[in-house]
This record gives sequence, C-alpha cells and structure tokens, in this order.
Amino acid sequence: IAVTGTAQIGSGVLGLNDFVFTDLGGMTANTYVLISTTGGITGTLDPANRLGSIGSIAGALQINGNNLEFTVDSDLDGIPDSYELANTTPPSATDFNPGDDLDTDGSTNLQEYLAGTNPNSSDTDADGFLDGVETSTGTWVSASNTGTNPLVFDSDGDTLRDGYETNTGVFASVTDIGTNPNKRDSDNDGLRDNVETGTGILVSRTNTGTDPNVADTDNDGAGDWYEVTASFTSPFLEGEKPNIPYPLPDPDASPGVTNKPVKVYIMSGQSNMVGIGYVSQQAGGSVNGTLDTITKTEGKFPNLVNASNAYTTRNDVRYRGVVTATGNAPLTAGQGASTIQLGPELGFGHVMGYKHEEPVILIKASQGNRGLFWDILPPGSPSFTDSGTVYAGYGQSPNSWAVGSGPSPFIWYAGKQYDDFFKAESDMGVSAWAAGVNYQASGALGTQVFNNGVHYICKLAHTSGSISEPGVGSLSSTYWNVYSIENVADVLDNFATQYPQYAAQGFEIAGYVWFQGNWDIGSTLAASRYQTSLVRFIKETRSYFASRYPGKCSTTTPFVLSTGCGDRGTSGNGLTVANAQLAMNNTTTYPEFSGNVRTIDNRSYWRETAESPGVQGFHYNNNAETYVLTGDALGRAMIDLQAVATGNTFANWMAGFPSVPSELAGFDQDADGDGIGNGVENFFGTNPGIGSSGLVAGASSGKTFTFTHPQNATPATGVTAAYRWSKDLTTFRNGGQTDGDNTTVNFNAVTNAGITTVTATVTGTAATRLFVQVKVSQN
Repeated sequence: IAVTGTAQIGSGVLGLNDFVFTDLGGMTANTYVLISTTGGITGTLDPANRLGSIGSIAGALQINGNNLEFTVDSDLDGIPDSYELANTTPPSATDFNPGDDLDTDGSTNLQEYLAGTNPNSSDTDADGFLDGVETSTGTWVSASNTGTNPLVFDSDGDTLRDGYETNTGVFASVTDIGTNPNKRDSDNDGLRDNVETGTGILVSRTNTGTDPNVADTDNDGAGDWYEVTASFTSPFLEGEKPNIPYPLPDPDASPGVTNKPVKVYIMSGQSNMVGIGYVSQQAGGSVNGTLDTITKTEGKFPNLVNASNAYTTRNDVRYRGVVTATGNAPLTAGQGASTIQLGPELGFGHVMGYKHEEPVILIKASQGNRGLFWDILPPGSPSFTDSGTVYAGYGQSPNSWAVGSGPSPFIWYAGKQYDDFFKAESDMGVSAWAAGVNYQASGALGTQVFNNGVHYICKLAHTSGSISEPGVGSLSSTYWNVYSIENVADVLDNFATQYPQYAAQGFEIAGYVWFQGNWDIGSTLAASRYQTSLVRFIKETRSYFASRYPGKCSTTTPFVLSTGCGDRGTSGNGLTVANAQLAMNNTTTYPEFSGNVRTIDNRSYWRETAESPGVQGFHYNNNAETYVLTGDALGRAMIDLQAVATGNTFANWMAGFPSVPSELAGFDQDADGDGIGNGVENFFGTNPGIGSSGLVAGASSGKTFTFTHPQNATPATGVTAAYRWSKDLTTFRNGGQTDGDNTTVNFNAVTNAGITTVTATVTGTAATRLFVQVKVSQN
C-alpha cells in the first residue's frame, strides 16, 4: 500500500515521505514492514492491532488521509500513552489494561479509546444511554445496540436526548418517549418528534400534543401534520377532520370523463400567484422549505411524488398560464415564475383533480407588482379625492392629479392590469378614449401598449427602419415589434380551438381564486381602500364572465381568496389588508357573499428564513410549503362553497328518499337494515332505503388483493371516507400505518363509471387473515 504524505509522532514530523507497506514472505502472517522509499527509518505493522515500531520507539501506526501517523504506545497495547496518562490516577502510560471495562458501560478501555469516549464515565455524552450500547451505525438494532453516537447528546438532531427515545413505539412519559433516536420524525407524519409532546393538548405548531409514534393520533385518516398545520382540525378527535383526505391518493393516468363540461377555475393575483416558491435549492440558499425537501425528504404531500421519486403529473388537470407564468400542460411542479418555481396552483389543482371526475383547467392570469389601488382597480371604481389630490377611477390616467386639473391619456391607466387579465380587447376601458391613438413607446421591453384600441405587448425593440405588424400596418422605427397578449377571455372565447379534445364537452367556470395584497400594503391610503376595491373586484369579475358566458357561470359562482400580503400580516398596513380580506367572511356586512365567497387565512403558513430556501419576505421567503399549503386550503374552501351552492348536504340527500322515515334518517342509522349505515350509503351513492351489497371482494394474488364498491361522485359536504385494515376486527389502522408485527397495508383507489376499484398491498409480516373496512365520517 503506497502512501504519500508525512509521518508524524504526535505533533512531531519524522521527515519521511512515500511510505510502502511490504508483505515479506517467510515472516509471521499479517506482518508488514514499513519502508521509507527515501531511506532512514523502517518499521513493522500488524494490521490486526495496528501495533508496531519505528526504530526503537514502540507505538501504533495508522493512515489518516494522506498522512501516516505514529502514536507512541510504550506497552504496545493499542492505547497511546497520551490517552492512558490522561485517564489514569496517578497518571501511568503502562497500567491501563485494554481489555478492562473501568466504568462498566459495556465497552473495554480499548473500545473506548477507539470510539473517543471517556473510559471513566459510563455515559460520556450524558444522553441516558451507556457508551457500550451506542454503536454509531445510525440504525437501531436493540436496546444493547442503539446505533446512536456515544459522543452526541442528540444523535438525530430533533433536540430530544437519545436516552429518552427508547424506540418502543409507545409514548410512556417525557423521559420514555418511545421514538427512534436515529430519526427526527419517527412516525413519518411530517412533524419532528420533539414537537409531538404526547400531552393530548394542541398548543402550537411546536407543541402539538400528538403522539410522536403514530402518524394519525386520532385515527381519522388525516395525518397529524396536516391537521395541525394545514386544516386546523383536531388531531385528537376522529369526528373532526378536513373535508378532503390527507394524503390524497396519487393521481392516475385518467384524463377525466368525456361526457361532462370541463371545470374551469380562474386564478389571479400578483407575484405570489405567479409563484415564487422554490422547487429545488438555489445557489447560496438553503435546502429548507424547498419542494424537494418537504416532499422527498420530509414526506409531506406524498401525492406530489411518485414511486420513482419524481413529481407526479395530473392528466385530469391542465395548467394554463397567461400574461406571465405562461404554460399549457398537465399540472405538475414548476409552473410558477419559472420551471424551478411554483405558486398555489399545485396544491389547489391536486385538490380539484381529486374532487372532480371531469377534466379541470386552471387558467392563471397573474402579474407581479400589481395592486387593487391602481393596476387591478376593478371596472366601475370611481375616482376619489384625498388631501387635495384626485386619484384615478377605472380607465383614467395618470394615477393621480391635483384638484382642478384632470386626467390625460397615458399608456397605462387605472385598471389596465384588470383588463389585461380578464377582458376581451374590445371591452377594455382604454378604448373608449384612446381609440385611434398610436402610442410611441419608450421604455423597457415587455411594456404593454395599445394601437387603435388593440392590446399588444412589446417583444423586440427596433432601432431603425420600419416593421409591418398584421392588423396594424407599418410602424416606424419609434415603435416596438408588438404581439397581442393572450388572457382569460381569449382562451375561453376560443375554447374549442384551444382545446379540441374538450370541444364536445364545453366548459363551465366552476370558481375564482384570488391571491394578492403585497402591493397595497405599500401605502396607508392604498391599504385603507383595499376592502372597498376587493368587494367590487369580486362582484365585477363574476358579473363580467356571467354576462360573457351565460349558462356557464353566474354572479354567485364560488370565489375563494387567501390573505396574501407577502408578509406576516399581523401589524401595520399588512394587518389592514389581511383584515380587509377576512372581512369577506362577514355575512352580516356582506350577506350577498354568504355561502359563495370564502377567505382562508394563510398567515400561519408563514415560515421563517431558517425554515426557508430564500429571504424574500414579500415572497414568503420562497418557501414551497407555504405555497402548497395555501393552494391546498383554497381548494378545500372551494369544495365547501360548491357543496353549499348545490345544496349538497347530507340532510338534503336523505330528503330525496321519502320512503325513509325521519326517525331512521340519521347519518349513523341503517334505514334499510342492510348493514350499511346511511352515511356510508351516501359515500357509495346507493339508496339508503333499499338493501345494497357494499364492498365486493375481488381478485387476490400473494400479498395484493382488490375489492370494489359503488362511488358517489359528489358525496354530501363534510362526508369523507378512509380505508382501514385489521387483523382481528378490533384494532383498525389506516392505510400506510404499521402494526407491532411490522405489517403495513397501502391502498390505491381508482374510480371509473361510478365504481371504485381498491387495490390493497400488504408489506412486512404476513397475516393469517386480514380485514378491510371503509370508514365514513361526517364533519
């Protein structure tokens, strides 16, 4: 073995280079001679115990990197003199027996030296485990082979002492937690062990009270992390859970049914809607809070990642970005401001794809640095005066002028971004007073202009000569080469052409999504006007599309929005805007919004920079978890509003079966005596007054089996279901949970033509028999 480097005795350099260990024939087996190719000193080394000598000095030889190190060991017992002198009283270099165990911790003196532990202390790192059981493998084998590091108080970095993490799987006390000391999240639920305090009382995101050994403490089908962090339902009450399951099932390859109109959702806002969350780590940034980390490392939102650890694609949900974040493809990660960024469309789209059997199209019209006070001012907004200044109403420009003067034509005008997002060019506010005006443009590429009332975006600057633009004619060198912007109306006006695969189905606008607010916190005046403008924005937007596409939406089509200040929204103008957004939930102030407008509060989704991949506070520190949680919450709110809009309540559903007596119409009752409760019949879509079969056994092969059941495409609001398994019909576990015998059952459900086929896959210890149930609950 050739080694190039420097030989040392302690800190002293022997002055030799280029060592060669040579196995000399005829010598004792496994004995090597150390020869310096530059001459001077030779030595011997037995690789079994690393003992040997250089010249007349006895010691231990080892290779560290490019260096050959020689440690003085007078008695050749494998323990250097320096270690023996430091750990004996009185100090001695030869009285230390390598086979002894001075502190009776299960490690010999030689083992303690090699591990770097203290031979006079049974627990060097004071973590509650004896040095002798901490084997530094990172894998727990048994209580006598914990795999933990004997030099580190907290081997997995979850702030819990190793000795408290006893790996029993049972939370006994705060000093016997039962978790794995080599895993930060023993139950893989997205919550670190140290925040799951096992008290049964939810205090905060860092003191959840949940069981760190059980991913779903209340066994209701929604994991602890999701209930604590996302849906804010109780992780301790089985009857209280979100209106969608968590995790969602992985998307299949189905493009959706072909006999119903496509569900279109119009999403809009400023840069946080554009999408500035990071998919992956950026140069100079942290891995914390990227989509890669939260999904592939921390296991959150597992439906976003497939078995190959790549991001899933929803073939039943298409993303269509216009104005910015442009795109037209099946929904997947990376459809934000760039292919390495995302916005709320990912979380929202997965919820809607799960909810609808019809294809879904998300049309996202968004633009950074825009506000309701000026750029996105909705139609019908009048001008107003404040402190001697007139502020523009919709269609006016510039943004303000002194009292006594007046508005004047300008390339930009109040509400122009609103028009850019939504309206057909012929409906845009500027055309009323700017028709026939050809604006000579000067400024940055990307600026938008009008020529003869037609809307264009500047793409290429010309410095000389002239260009010809179809529909416009010849433009001199003082104009840019311009191309028409595509917006929501352009897509929907030409739906059959743009989406020929859906032409026979047509579309309906199923809802609106709004995520904006940071621009308007820039001034106290803008923040104070936000609530008034938001109310008008909701009304005008729904009115415009209801008028343009009659029968495909209405003036009460569900509208969901999020607090969206891009900051904490807990003080100053940020709080003003957040309160204005939350005011949309006040049915006393806005009775017309009852049951059709909902604001979700995403302020608890804020993540500090230490948890995030970036430092842009106005972009939520670029935290992907914040964006996915926001989109997911907007989706859940949309489902609630749609249920209200259709009157899809359990009571209304039961009323559709007049043969069922009122005294037998309860959710948990079984009106027809077929062993299937009324609530389960609602989930199945079967008649609660006539006996039905329920679950039907299918094929079985090895550790995989299937069963089927009828499926209601639109169960009553609040009705959710989860598949569970048991070995004894006493203890039931959710899909993905593991029992004490290391058995796990995973479920995959696919619905086609009103029948759901469920595939159950068993891993781990084989069971003699296995039972499966569908557990249906009502919030």
